[in-house]
Amino acid sequence: GVTGKLSIEELLFAASRGGWPSALTARGDDAKLFIAEDYVRNVAETDISKIDNVDRDPLLASALLKSYARNISTLATKVSIRKDILAVRDVSMPTIDSYLEALRKLFVVSDTTAWCPAIRSSTDMRAVPKRGLCDPSVAVAALGVKPEYFLKDFKTFGFVFESLVMRDLKIYSASLGGQLSYYRDRYGVEADAVLHLKDGRYA
Repeated sequence: GVTGKLSIEELLFAASRGGWPSALTARGDDAKLFIAEDYVRNVAETDISKIDNVDRDPLLASALLKSYARNISTLATKVSIRKDILAVRDVSMPTIDSYLEALRKLFVVSDTTAWCPAIRSSTDMRAVPKRGLCDPSVAVAALGVKPEYFLKDFKTFGFVFESLVMRDLKIYSASLGGQLSYYRDRYGVEADAVLHLKDGRYA
């Protein structure tokens, strides 16, 4: 609207549609949502094998994307992700690592690393990355749901919304040379997003 505010339904749709340029100009809501659905299908069926010429199983790739989508904006370990996939088929951790590396090369996976204010500390190096995908629409498409699903599951949408915010913060801060991380200490103090600059400033 004129105020720039989105209704809940519009926000659910915007996150599910994503930021794909072609999705912004497509005619009709179904066509706009199809962009991310088609992208996820192509990644699983073709791109994940083409990226480094390693033949990979589309069903396993789809299961991995779905698990990532289920765990978006969380600190899920690779062991947890493997448990999800084992419901579909047996898979080893080296195989999961291979598929994840391919998805990183394709810029589909976009994890957020932990941040530690003390630059000499090894804490951030050992911390689990916060699971993320390049666009919230990839998570929605991988889960196989439509925007209206989230009207009954706002908890899950909260993670999708965080993914949307992180995507935009990464884009906007890139021009400043900024890095985006999350913070969580052993006392449970946490910040979903920490923007830090090379001169030491952070927010």
